[in-house]
Amino acid sequence: MPKITAYPLDYQYAGFSFNWLPFDLPNDTGHYTQTGAGSATLGSGKITISCSTGQDKFYESPSMGSGVPVTIRTRLKPVAQGSLAGGRGFEFRSGTYWGAVYVNVDGLALYDIHASAQIGSAGSFGANSEIDILFAMDDANVYLWQLVASKNEKQWILIANGSLSAGGGIANSRIRFGVINSLALGGGATLDTEWYEFHYAFDTAVGDGLFVGQT
Repeated sequence: MPKITAYPLDYQYAGFSFNWLPFDLPNDTGHYTQTGAGSATLGSGKITISCSTGQDKFYESPSMGSGVPVTIRTRLKPVAQGSLAGGRGFEFRSGTYWGAVYVNVDGLALYDIHASAQIGSAGSFGANSEIDILFAMDDANVYLWQLVASKNEKQWILIANGSLSAGGGIANSRIRFGVINSLALGGGATLDTEWYEFHYAFDTAVGDGLFVGQT
């Protein structure tokens, strides 16, 4: 995370405001609320989210002030099924802007929900890999990076960045992660995901912010 100021004291560095690790289901922490008919099972070092056709299962943060910047970092493994235009991933909605990241079994994409359009090119990785995702957004500005957990070189790769379209607004900001909207799955298939961690910072805790990129 970037520093809040140029001073070197620990408390002047930005940090994540809230951290979820799979010691409990997200809704059992008292921070997130749970929505959807899909299943979520707590396991060793992960939760497994499974959804059939027409089902969703996601966790929503408490409301934040409208128009606040956010930085999100998460790690997950897409086990089966998916799409680059819906289903598994996370979203941040703040004021009139609404951005999302959708994860398929072998790729991920940055998505402008108001415009119903992907931003930039999709990222790719080996099927069913564990991946780390870094996302930053402030009003219309949005950035997405990925890191494949199995690679020796630990380098964030920029996948896409751009400007979101304005649309119908909400009074406050909120985050959702999981299977945030349902997909049509054929042949009795299920959309399965192993989720390992989810962290976010918002408002002044993001410091100088990654929503203008990183070098």
